[in-house]
This record gives sequence, structure tokens and C-alpha cells, in this order.
Amino acid sequence: MDLKAGLQFTAKKKAVNEVDFVNSRIEEWYKALYSTPEIDLTKEAESEAAVIKDTEVQTKASYSYDSYVAALYAFKCAGVDWYENYIFRRTAPDCTNFISQCVWAGYGGTSGYTLPATPSVSNSAITALRNRVANDYRMTSSWYGRNYYSSNLNNPPAKWCGVVEFYSYVTGSDTYGPKATGYNNGNIYTSLGSTTIAQGNIVQFYSSDLGRYSHSAIVTTATSYTVANASSVRVSQHSGQDNNRNFMTSIQNSGGYKMRLLKFKSASFNQ
Repeated sequence: MDLKAGLQFTAKKKAVNEVDFVNSRIEEWYKALYSTPEIDLTKEAESEAAVIKDTEVQTKASYSYDSYVAALYAFKCAGVDWYENYIFRRTAPDCTNFISQCVWAGYGGTSGYTLPATPSVSNSAITALRNRVANDYRMTSSWYGRNYYSSNLNNPPAKWCGVVEFYSYVTGSDTYGPKATGYNNGNIYTSLGSTTIAQGNIVQFYSSDLGRYSHSAIVTTATSYTVANASSVRVSQHSGQDNNRNFMTSIQNSGGYKMRLLKFKSASFNQ
């Protein structure tokens, strides 16, 4: 082979090798692209759901119930000068709407703020708390109140402002929201026996006329008592508005002498 022919052969061979090289690389790329193991969409969905669930759990923090703060809110806002606290809108009747507010405060609804000596719609603490209510702070999707400026004229959910519904909700098995242990349901108050009536506890009274529990109040006495000393217990309430009312007066006014008790415990909320 002469020199010219040899150079042409070498160039042709080189060009063929380059084409083969490129083709082999393209073939490898296609193989990699189409030989990826098939994705199990069921497992993918389950995995995604697990991540979402884990995230939801993480966003729900647990909060203890501060009975003193709950009672302090009650003592302050049950006073005659606090017919309107400008944080929540009243309902008619207002007893359990008010009690839910006290429980809300006990779970940290008012944390970081001090209520003023007298209510004022423009007070900075009241304004901040009113905004918390508007944003469902320390509430749930089925247990929430209306802030004072709410444009929604309907009452809050029954779990917030209904006597019977409130009891069922807080003693139920929901994964988050206010939680309480119920005592003495369906019995006269003396059946409570040695179980103490303590500050921050909620008491509900039975109406013989209505044939159901019809009134809620909160214990504001600092000392715990058993029913043997029930005359020393004081409660605060709305409808009618009363601060440190004698427990026995509420029992006698109910007519049925049935009373049940709620003791609150730690619970989880989104914020």
C-alpha cells in the first residue's frame, strides 16, 4: 500500500471508530434511560402519606392545663365591669361560651399578656388576644370561639358553646384539642364522694325542668374541697354573670341536685 492509500485508510478507520464510539455512547444512554426499575406507586403514595402524617404530628405540640390561669381569666371576666371583654363575642346564653374561653386561657390562650384592670376595645393586650382568636390560636377546627369583631353572626360550634356537646367533646377520644376526665355524670353532687372540687375544674349542673345538663361554671376557689365542704367552694360564670358565687347556690338553683365535674389535662394544639 502506498503512502497516500495508507493515509486514506487510516483516516477512514478513524472516522468509523469515532462514529462507533458515539453510537455506543448513545446506546448506553438509551439503555440507562429505559432500563430503570418500575416505580411502585402504591409504596410511593404510602411513603408520602407517612411523611405528611409525621409532619402533622410534629406541628401539634402538647400543652399543660394551667388551672390558675383559667380561674384567673374567669375571676376577671365574670365581673360586672367585664360584661364585654372585647376579645370574644358573647352568645345567648353565654355560660359555656365563657367556660370555653376560660379553658382556652388555661391552655395558654392568654400567655404573654395581662388583662387590664378594666376592659377596653383598644387596649394592646386585648387587641393582641382578639387577633389570636381570629387566627384560631390554641383552638381546633371544631372547638373555636368568635372574636369580638367577627363578621360571622352565627354562634360558635356547639362543642364550644353547648353544655352537653362541650362535655362530650372534651371527654371524647379526639387526637387533639382540650381534654378532660369526667366525674359523677348523671349523679347527685353528694355522689362525688372524696373526689376534690379544685380550682380550674369545670362543673355542670342538671336542670330537672329541662331534663338535661344546662349550665356550666368554673371553680375559682384556691383551696380544693370535697363535697363534704361544698359550701366553701366558689364558682364564676356567665348567664347570669357572677363572680365567686357559692357552689351550693348553683346546686339549689338547678333543682335537680345533679352535678358533674371536669378535670382538664395536657392536650395538643397546632399552635
